Amino acid sequence: MVLSSSYLIFSKLSGLIRLGNWWHYKIPPLIAIFFFSEEIFGEHTIGEIWYKLLLLICWMFSAASFGYFINDWSDVAEDGLAGKKNLVARLSVPLRWLFAFCMPALAILIQVLINGFYSTAFLLSVGHLVFFILYSVPPFRLKHYLLPAIFCDSLYAHVLPSAIVFTSICNTKDCLPLLFLLCASQFTGGVRNILLHHLFDRKNDLVSGNSNFANKFHSLFILKIVNRLLLPLDLLLVLIFFSFVSIYLVYIFSALVLFRLFLVHVCWRIKRLWLNKKMSYWLLNDVYEGYIPFISILLFSLSSLKIFIVLCVVYPFVFPHFVTGLVNDMRHINYYLKSISCR
Repeated sequence: MVLSSSYLIFSKLSGLIRLGNWWHYKIPPLIAIFFFSEEIFGEHTIGEIWYKLLLLICWMFSAASFGYFINDWSDVAEDGLAGKKNLVARLSVPLRWLFAFCMPALAILIQVLINGFYSTAFLLSVGHLVFFILYSVPPFRLKHYLLPAIFCDSLYAHVLPSAIVFTSICNTKDCLPLLFLLCASQFTGGVRNILLHHLFDRKNDLVSGNSNFANKFHSLFILKIVNRLLLPLDLLLVLIFFSFVSIYLVYIFSALVLFRLFLVHVCWRIKRLWLNKKMSYWLLNDVYEGYIPFISILLFSLSSLKIFIVLCVVYPFVFPHFVTGLVNDMRHINYYLKSISCR
């Protein structure tokens, strides 16, 4: 009875903060950035690393929960018009205010514990919360303005979280070039993702009145920008950043992208790849969100067999999406090999 009640509460809470929208897709890349930053600049003990990582995951949870919650609260009326489900609409106004206060307060408190008041990471984390408000809440509501919406979304969803994790590890003065490179890569990936989101959400945005590139420009034009400009640029910037971590990581990342290209083009037999909406997800996002975080953990834990074993066991349980993706990839490869042998 207690277990069923606890599960029901967790299910409602996870739906309220849209946990499934960001836990598997936003948190693993930030964990990867954490371990890569430790690899380059870290001078912490194992205990300090785990303490800081745990606090940063708690910060990610509270900040992301606030961002999604405040966005849904601001969208209650528009989602009603578009016929979209919005769980915040079921909450009383006092409960909404309580949640909207507690989450950012917790995020700020955690940043104070990690970095103190007068750190770059703390200032960035405050700015991160401000951008959530600017994007969603009237009278600002930047999501209704085309270019500001894309700029703001890229900042709060990609650039600022990555910069906060990065500057929580290194001294800002010592890592400015790498910080700029990381932010440029994250901004490119953020713009790429939001443009794709516009393509997928075109009909809903047309009803709700949200600004959408796909309702102002031809879909083919947007796909060309995403797949022929932003995707190669994103790939190049990530490769340069990885070269500062380890040359082997460059080789591994390149091999993974080629593997995904083979999988999509040969195993799935998808033609005219550059005109496919999901190509960018298949080639880069699946690598960023699945393989690279796990590889970052492996690289970090190579010096200790115990840590290596523990992480290899724990990570798939915490992020089962990675295991699902890996199994699906292996299944497609196996199917392809069987089809070749039968010819």
